[in-house]
Amino acid sequence: MLCAEQELGLAEVAMGCGSCLRMRRVGVCIRYLQLDDSVVEVDLTPNRGDCLGMVGLAREVAALTGSSIKSFKINEIEAKVDARTSVNLKSPEHCARYVGRVIRNINTGSVTPLWMAERLRRADCA
Repeated sequence: MLCAEQELGLAEVAMGCGSCLRMRRVGVCIRYLQLDDSVVEVDLTPNRGDCLGMVGLAREVAALTGSSIKSFKINEIEAKVDARTSVNLKSPEHCARYVGRVIRNINTGSVTPLWMAERLRRADCA
């Protein structure tokens, strides 16, 4: 049976049937989507600035659930574009440091991989 992503609860709008079949053989279980995960909904108070980033939030959830988090290393990526842009802070006393990077040549028409779209959907970002 072919189902649209909307029918499976993977998308808000139907984009056609069997789009996941482009990535897998017919008859293969779709458990590769790993849909049997848990959802932790967090409501933060303003005094928890340490939880505004994913690492701080992961630490907090690990502490609350008695689990552990994997440590990871973030590799620095060298800039390949010398372009600069200006930033005007309206309240510099409230922002000690502002960091950004100019990114060029992004293909906005490319299709997001299913695994990434699903992770964003589950994080309520899509």
